[in-house]
Amino acid sequence: MAHLHKKIKKGKAYYYIRETQRIDGKPKVVNQIYLGSANKILSVFLEREKRVPRKFSSKEFGSVFALTEIDRGIDLARIVDEIVPKKRKTPGPSCGDLMLYAVINRAISPRSKRQLKKWYERTDIQNIRPVKLDALNPQNFWNHWDRIGERELEEIAERFFQKIREFSHFEGKHFLFDTTNFYTYMDSRTPSELTKRGHNKSGKHHLRQVGLALVTERSSGLPVYYRLYPGNQHDSRFFNLHIEEILKRLKKLGQEPGEVTLIFDKGMNSEENITRID
Repeated sequence: MAHLHKKIKKGKAYYYIRETQRIDGKPKVVNQIYLGSANKILSVFLEREKRVPRKFSSKEFGSVFALTEIDRGIDLARIVDEIVPKKRKTPGPSCGDLMLYAVINRAISPRSKRQLKKWYERTDIQNIRPVKLDALNPQNFWNHWDRIGERELEEIAERFFQKIREFSHFEGKHFLFDTTNFYTYMDSRTPSELTKRGHNKSGKHHLRQVGLALVTERSSGLPVYYRLYPGNQHDSRFFNLHIEEILKRLKKLGQEPGEVTLIFDKGMNSEENITRID
């Protein structure tokens, strides 16, 4: 138990916090912290309020730090920058850097690119992975995104999936397939092959939406395949059009189609789909 202990040195009293324990039947000091003289202790006590900040502000740290630590082994920025066509050297974050900053935000608290700078201002990113926040503006993202075509995006995804597989147990016999959709506020007059009106799973049927299909490995939950598709396309129709592509992706991962089980819900159920699988 801690107690206050006084020592007299050259006629002056000095104080310590001591902790003692009984060891081998005898009391022994196991911890001792020097406090100083009585005047020193009084001075510290009287000055304590001056050392307390008048106000505090908190910043998002834990989630941002955790994601950047995970990325140390993946290095998403490097994957992107090795695939996307080179551009003349310009100051500021690279295409891969921008994608990583967008991914971190998307995983924690999704914001539009217009709001990204403001969101990062409320995080401790400068002590985790420093970036000039002015570079996180919509125009900069659009300029870099324009350099990523379908071929580059597919290669980025493939290398990313291969990389994350190295960091988790991957049974590789059972895979889960499902689809969802995301509504947008895109203007009806804006041409788009992907954003269409359809049955929205959030009930926003009046808004244009994009479909997303995902295949994950059952034991680890790791994604192995994804595809965006038009928002007005039925799930079973997508499945029929892309089942061969899904099986090819599994084969690239070393999984023979005849040796795996693909699990899906009744939304994919159609006579043609079942016949193709058989």
